[in-house]
Amino acid sequence: MAKIMGFCNLHGNKSLGPLTENRPLGSTSFLGRYALMDFTLSNFSNSGIDKVGILIETQPRSIMKHLGSTNVFNNNTKLGFEQVLYNEKHFTNNLKANDWLILDHRPDVIVIAPSDLLYTMDFRPAIKQHLDNKEKLTLVYTRTKKGKKQFLNSDVLTLKDGRVINLVQNQGTKDEIDISVDTFIFSKDYLMTLLELGPQVSATFGIKELIRYVLVQDGLSFGTFKLNGYLRAFDSLEAYFENSMEFLDFDFRNKVFLEDWPIYTVSNNTPPARYGSNAVIKNSMIANGAKINGTVINSIISRNVVIEEGARIENAIIFTDSKVGKDVVVQGVIIDKYVKIEKTKILAGKESVLYIKQGEKL
Repeated sequence: MAKIMGFCNLHGNKSLGPLTENRPLGSTSFLGRYALMDFTLSNFSNSGIDKVGILIETQPRSIMKHLGSTNVFNNNTKLGFEQVLYNEKHFTNNLKANDWLILDHRPDVIVIAPSDLLYTMDFRPAIKQHLDNKEKLTLVYTRTKKGKKQFLNSDVLTLKDGRVINLVQNQGTKDEIDISVDTFIFSKDYLMTLLELGPQVSATFGIKELIRYVLVQDGLSFGTFKLNGYLRAFDSLEAYFENSMEFLDFDFRNKVFLEDWPIYTVSNNTPPARYGSNAVIKNSMIANGAKINGTVINSIISRNVVIEEGARIENAIIFTDSKVGKDVVVQGVIIDKYVKIEKTKILAGKESVLYIKQGEKL
């Protein structure tokens, strides 16, 4: 049986403006309970991949705070692990800087997956195809009909006989295109070859740049595996808001949260949400520990949020430990952690979503 190792790649994530100033996208709150990286780590865990490295580019504090003991996503507590891997000063390629993990555990196959694209995927069929075809590299991709508006600056695949022969950035010129999911299945030997090649070509090249380089310079082609089903890119604050709000639809939510495909996350052991006698809740997600005494409509409320009597929350996302005071109206807003809104009585996003930064008092 082949030995598999996974890497959750937090490098190259898009900036979502002020939302990701103090945290990487991977540890950014999602749906009031999860972090975005939870979906990638759960894909590994549910696929039986119990040896996982987490490649951190910046702001390790936020990652470590979310991961806690790092055993939440590990079903094999005896032999499995999640290893947090930091950048080092003299390395620009984080994977090369931490190739000791690969050398120590000698996997046959290595899966690298991102945290800024949200999808659910069983990696086992793709790995089987990769091994059966004796590929050096298999790229996971999807077909989109919204290439002019979505996945901008993602890589577009040029395919020939089902194999990728080129990768170029999506410039938004066509609707129907094949988009890379930034998920790569490598044979261990070929990945190590690329990591050795990197410094010889460019000190700034990461894995994606190296793949583009060898496709063009060496005239290579690689195998592909098509991902069907749910996939969303988190490449702007607006995309984050829209992608979150989709989950308020029950039928849509059930296509992602499957009975046989749990999404793991860190437990905070908070008490159940508490609803006052005057609370009104419609089509919303309310996390544990919240105290609701006002009206919440089409919104996502995180842990320990307080909504006081007379407050009205509509089409909003509120992060952990924030408070909305009496008779305050909030519409079309993302409210970060530890915010208190008491004196300002109306907050509304008009043409675009309004963001209130962490710790603000309004």
